[in-house]
Parts: sequence; C-alpha cells; structure tokens
Amino acid sequence: MTTAATGADLMQEQIAFLKSNDKATFSVGGGKVIVERLSKESPKMEGTFSLTLEGKTVTAEPYIEWYNLQDIFENEFGLMGVEMGDHHWDTCYKFSRSWTYAYIGGDQPEIELDYSNVINYGEADSVRGDAWTSRDGGVKIIQPGGDFFRQPAEGSDPQVTVWVNGFLCLCAGGADCSFSYDSSLTPTILGVTDTLVDGSIELTITGTGFTTDASDFTIDVGGRNCEATVATSSSVTCTLENGPAGDFDITLWVQSRGQASGSVTFTLSLTVDSFSPSSGSVGGGTTLTILGTGFPNTMDEWESNEVAVGGSSCTITETSYTEVKCVTPKESTSRRRKRALADLTVTVNGQTVSASGQYNYDASSTPTITTLDPVTATPMGGDTLTIIGTTFGYESPFNTV
Repeated sequence: MTTAATGADLMQEQIAFLKSNDKATFSVGGGKVIVERLSKESPKMEGTFSLTLEGKTVTAEPYIEWYNLQDIFENEFGLMGVEMGDHHWDTCYKFSRSWTYAYIGGDQPEIELDYSNVINYGEADSVRGDAWTSRDGGVKIIQPGGDFFRQPAEGSDPQVTVWVNGFLCLCAGGADCSFSYDSSLTPTILGVTDTLVDGSIELTITGTGFTTDASDFTIDVGGRNCEATVATSSSVTCTLENGPAGDFDITLWVQSRGQASGSVTFTLSLTVDSFSPSSGSVGGGTTLTILGTGFPNTMDEWESNEVAVGGSSCTITETSYTEVKCVTPKESTSRRRKRALADLTVTVNGQTVSASGQYNYDASSTPTITTLDPVTATPMGGDTLTIIGTTFGYESPFNTV
C-alpha cells in the first residue's frame, strides 16, 4: 500500500485497504511493518428465531437488543414486570439474554425457543439455542393473617366474601355470610303465542317467577330483540324486531332474578298477502311487487332463498321485511301459448308459501316484431334499422336490442 495521506485520512485508507486484502506492508521510518490476516470474521447470522408462550408465537432477529426483547415480553405476552439481563463475555459472538419475573409472583411457564430458521454460514438449522429455568419463582408471605387459613366447612353453603384493598372482611357480630340457590325463585318460560298489531309482531311469553315491571326484562328471539311492554307474574308481552321468517329459540332474562330456564322455540311464519301486476309478458321482464311478512331485509339474505314464478326464479331487485320486488322469468317454451297461469311461491329459511292467486303469462302483453327495414345491410354497418311491432312501450331494466 502506497499513499501520501497522513493523520486520520491515513487511518481511513488503511482500514479500507485491509477490508479487501489479507496482507499489508507499512513503511515506518527506515523499517517495515507487515500485517497479515490469519482468519476472517464469521458472516452475520440472518433469518429469525421464535419465542412461544402459552400458544402465542412471536419472531425476532438473532441479535435482538435486550430492551426490544423486553418489549416483546410486555406488549406481546402481557408479562408486565419482567426484568431483562444482557450478558457478554469479551467477544462479539458469545452473549446471552436472561429474564426475571421480578414483579410477577408464582411459578411461571418456560418460554419455548426455535432457532431452526436462523441462517448461519448459509445454512439453516445450524445454530444451537435454548431456554431453561435457573430458579423457580414463588410468593413469599410474611406473617399471614387468619384469613389465610380460612377454609369452608365440607358440605356448607357458598360463602359471600368481601375484599377491601386486598384484605378479607370479617363476618362479625354473628352475621351469616352464607348464600344458597333456590330453584323456586328462578324464572321459567313455558310457551309463546304471537299476534300482528299495527304491522308489528307481538309475542306473549308465559311462564313462572316473572315480575310485573316490564323494564325488568331482556328478551332475545334468535338474535333479535323483543322489547317488553306489559308484564305480569306469569306472562310478558313484547314487540319483536323485524326479520325474516324462521324458527328461533327464545332466551329471557329477568334482571332481578336471573336467566329463565326452559326451552321454547318461536316460529315466525312466512306469508304472501298479495302481488301485482297479476299478468305480464310471456317473455318475462315484468316487475312484480309482492307484499307479505317474513321476507329477508337485504339482498345478501336472499342468496339461499327464492321467489319463483312457474317454478323458475324471479330475479330480486328490491327487498324489505314486508315487500319484495322481482323481475319475472320467461314462460317455459314447452307450454307457451296466448294465456298461461303460473304459481308464485316464496321460500325463506326452509318455509315455502304460495300466493292465493296465480300469475298470468299473457301473450297480448308480450312485445312482437312485425317488420324490419331494411332486411339486408353492408358488412361495415352504419345503416339505420327500423323495427315495427307492438307493446314496445313497456319499460324494463332488461330491455335490449
């Protein structure tokens, strides 16, 4: 190496030279200093290792700093109060990390380590790593109080205990702190009936152990709320939240007495009250409006349900709990004629009902083509085609030429 640099610049050039050369000769005064590299440093490990505690696994890089490891223990594993130790033995390659549950009492489970994904000298699963317990933890109690040895008598009723700032209160003055459960005080549901009031479904649930305060009740019907309005000791009336037809289990809570026992299922029946228009084109495309109860309220809920006309699906365009609109399919070609009647059916959550009347496929409502002018044109297109026929004025989102 030959250079005219001095001072710090010389040192930087020497470092740069030695990074790519294993031997260097330096002239010092009238003599020479030869520096030779006997062995190269090992490459930095790559990849990650994992820590697993109680089923949760977190990955980290091999040279993780102690404070980042503590962050994993506290924020990922929820172990607040862990103290980390950082240990080195005068080398860059020999180090360890240790942790102490300084502020967490009792024996703690061991952390599982997996180093199989650490890359060393280009090879995976070539690094040894382990975790072990150097000392089991515990809780040291100095001068335990009398409550420490307190044991309930065998076969006795459960005891009511009150703790204040970590201290157990005493049942003083002959007070009885026992508690017992009485099944006769538990509410029970026995049956349910329904009625339609002002467009809403009211349920009357019968049972025992009820209170007369309607605000004391919380009623769930297959995930739907039923707001209590009137209550007696043996029945409660509630207004059911709208929803599609189906079979629903009833769960009832009396807030002052607990959850009611008993198993009662309410069936919300599907109904079709009317539909319009009553007739349309044999080619389909007529928008029907169907009124009733128990319809799905969203288009997604119709995915496994159906409106059918003459056995073919009627395409849903709008829906609510009491009204649904759909576009009729074309009449089956096997029986197409001037007039044909078809059943209208609705299927929701396993229930299928038919409308009281039938839908009429009417050829007189069907668009017809009588004349095309011209009947020939050039391959390049651009000619104006005039179509003459009947019933072209019907509006439908499916109209195309």
